[in-house]
Amino acid sequence: MLYRNLIWDFDGTLFDSYPHIHASYMQALADFGRTVDPDILMAKLKIHFGEAHKYLEASDELRARFSYYEHNIDFAPIAEPYDGMKELLRDTHAAGVRHFVFTHRNDLALTYMERAGILQYFDGWVTSDDKEHFAAKPSPKSISYIMEHWGIDPDDCAMIGDREIDVGSGIAAGAKGILFDEFHNLGETAAQHRVYSIAQLRELLFE
Repeated sequence: MLYRNLIWDFDGTLFDSYPHIHASYMQALADFGRTVDPDILMAKLKIHFGEAHKYLEASDELRARFSYYEHNIDFAPIAEPYDGMKELLRDTHAAGVRHFVFTHRNDLALTYMERAGILQYFDGWVTSDDKEHFAAKPSPKSISYIMEHWGIDPDDCAMIGDREIDVGSGIAAGAKGILFDEFHNLGETAAQHRVYSIAQLRELLFE
């Protein structure tokens, strides 16, 4: 195995959750009688929620309404993990790889993972509900906590995510970065590896 410890982002990496996030924001906007270009909003969301907030000049009320829908497990439910993800987690876990999650989402992420049958492959996680240990990306603090708490060698660890702030948080903590560039539209990266599909990620990890 290329790495024996993998720290995963949730949204857009383990799960294709952007349609859910996008629908939540569009519904929040509709509640306030607003409309925006959906394609621009999606592009902003994939950079960072802060970029979407800035684009929308989002008020506290709009953000709260978005959060309500985004954390409602019955509203535009998040899809299953990416095709091939369950098998990849199963096979790497069987090969001795330890898996962790670092997400800006709250513990609802764990509910989605349990429903999808993949939580069993994970040794630990940090979510936004872990107030004591959580530090937003690209801060390395949460990654450093995971590595220290579970005794992980940074040289044998990679952070996998679909945004530069994901891989940046891992690299800043001394780990390696694997950028998941699903749509071939991400620019320059500090990540040591870039993959465009789960199949390519499998090939990389099983080198």
